[in-house]
Amino acid sequence: LRLGMALLGAAAGLTPLASSSASVFDVVVIGAGISGLAAAARIHSESQLDFRVLEGRNRTGGRLLSTVGGADLGGSWIWGQDSRVKGASSRLGLELVPQRLDGEALYSQGGDTRRVGPVGDQMAPCGPGAWRLSGGYSGLPAKLSDSLPAESVMLGC
Repeated sequence: LRLGMALLGAAAGLTPLASSSASVFDVVVIGAGISGLAAAARIHSESQLDFRVLEGRNRTGGRLLSTVGGADLGGSWIWGQDSRVKGASSRLGLELVPQRLDGEALYSQGGDTRRVGPVGDQMAPCGPGAWRLSGGYSGLPAKLSDSLPAESVMLGC
């Protein structure tokens, strides 16, 4: 696939490459969310294809986003039947922890934090048996991205 103005154009939100500096890759993956990174990891491990992952944001993860403190703002829970997520997490050295629903819940808005009591089971409707990734779900795309050649993931495209 030849990347350049003729194929992508400014309408796609990418800075067009001059035709004399166009790059040729066997595969271009659009998006560095979990699906794009999983596809790229498979391409990397099972082929000799030259590939690039193009991401519009300046970070990987797509809808998986965690705060510095590990609170998930996107996907949060891993269920018992999610064997692919559990397997990938294990292979990448990520720790699974059970979702806790006990303890005091806090509510924060505009810098004001209030205790609202032991209502975790009402606030997190995941039920028993759910798991989370220690440090937040965005650790999964971060580790997947780190497992790829550095030049293969292009952010802010």
